[in-house]
Amino acid sequence: MIVIKIALIGIAGVVVANFFKNVKSEYSMLIGLFLSVLIFFSIIIKLTGLLEMVEKTESMLQGNYRFMEILIKMLGISYICELSSGICKDAGYSSVAAQIVIFGKITIMILGSSILFTLMEMIDTYLR
Repeated sequence: MIVIKIALIGIAGVVVANFFKNVKSEYSMLIGLFLSVLIFFSIIIKLTGLLEMVEKTESMLQGNYRFMEILIKMLGISYICELSSGICKDAGYSSVAAQIVIFGKITIMILGSSILFTLMEMIDTYLR
């Protein structure tokens, strides 16, 4: 339910910021900055749960941290591409934003294929 709260706070903040954009543009910028900081701290709170899950997953992998490293890279790539494409869209360069998203998806697909091949090798080893 926190996702719904954050989404509603973001939408309400954007509506208020748009109202102030025509009256006092500096208030609009401050409202946007406040919303960004509020959402950022909400993300930090959620990351503590993610770190606990990563530790549990690492203990299950029994020393084979290569998978975890690849998964974290994939997560980082997706966030970086989403952020940069959002910035490009806001600046009016939607075609560049689309290319960034495509590049990110292809990079994630390449990283994921190495996990898939390793998994297939493990299954083949167990079947023999």
